Amino acid sequence: AGSRALLASAAAAQSGLPGAAGAMRLQARGFVRPSGALLGPNMDAARKIEDARAAGGKPDISVVTTARDEAEKELGISAWNIWEKEVSTFEWFFAGTEITYILEGEATVTPSGDWSGCQAVSFRVGDLVTFPAGMTATWVIKAPIKKHLSFPWGKPLAK
Repeated sequence: AGSRALLASAAAAQSGLPGAAGAMRLQARGFVRPSGALLGPNMDAARKIEDARAAGGKPDISVVTTARDEAEKELGISAWNIWEKEVSTFEWFFAGTEITYILEGEATVTPSGDWSGCQAVSFRVGDLVTFPAGMTATWVIKAPIKKHLSFPWGKPLAK
């Protein structure tokens, strides 16, 4: 029921899609149905993060617990890339806005550097997480992570 409310709020925000070209770009990446309706509870969060970043802000990481079948139905996560990492601690730079669905494991990500004023977040299996472009952070992986990931505004080039 909770993810249905999130889906409804994402659909209500659909009017904020960035024009026909932007809608086609998102559709090509599997985030928009051909009708133009937004998919998934985290696309609204991803758009807000991208807007805040574009305005020079430092948005927080967004975490939304979502059933795997809902994430598959609404976002097609099985078509996304998979990333895996063992228990470890490391620094990371998010070159582009990244949406992730956690398949296995548990981690805490703490923004660092210029982003240290943002909230640290913990997430585990079933969480849909959006990381803002440009963020630097420290990952602490507590149980080996396996996640689907996608870049709704295009895959960034390596730093």
